[in-house]
Amino acid sequence: MLYFYLTVETLLYAFMISSTLFISKKIVVHVSRFLPIAFDLLFVYDKDVDWRIKLALFMSVCADICFLFLKNLNVGVVFYQLVQLEYYTYLNGHNFSLLGIIVFVNMIWAIIMKREVVCGAISYAALTIVNLFNSKKESILKYGVRLLAFCDSCIVWKKIFKKKRFLNKLFDLLEWMAYIPSQICTVLCGLKKNYAVAV
Repeated sequence: MLYFYLTVETLLYAFMISSTLFISKKIVVHVSRFLPIAFDLLFVYDKDVDWRIKLALFMSVCADICFLFLKNLNVGVVFYQLVQLEYYTYLNGHNFSLLGIIVFVNMIWAIIMKREVVCGAISYAALTIVNLFNSKKESILKYGVRLLAFCDSCIVWKKIFKKKRFLNKLFDLLEWMAYIPSQICTVLCGLKKNYAVAV
């Protein structure tokens, strides 16, 4: 089953890259980006995978629906904060700790004040930095967290070079080229007990 998963993800990954480079219709590009993420969640749905990993994948799907199809950046950022929060609780066992509480309160406040993007970026950045540090001992998830951080940096560069079409498109492609493998690492981390995956 693991080889089946990796084969399908590789094909979907190739479809995503080719559609981004050669297909101009946005809906096709968006669907090609969404399919690998949705497949990740479907694959682990009935597997013996830690609930925090499953929840992180579910939140990723919700975030991508908001970003790709609903065009709701505010809610999308909230879902991505929840993804990082699930990584945080996974890496710290069941210990939610003060940082998790602060982030959760900030998310509620941001939603009420309708400042999810601005306030959410602060919480998201804080969780990312902590997760990067805490994931050093994780054989697989550490790569996922680092790829996700690279993906996030590409989003920032994409905004900076918004008026430079070539650079904007380049960072847009790099963003998704890093994001999909980061999700694959998350799946492999969840499956490592089932298939003895080790890196």
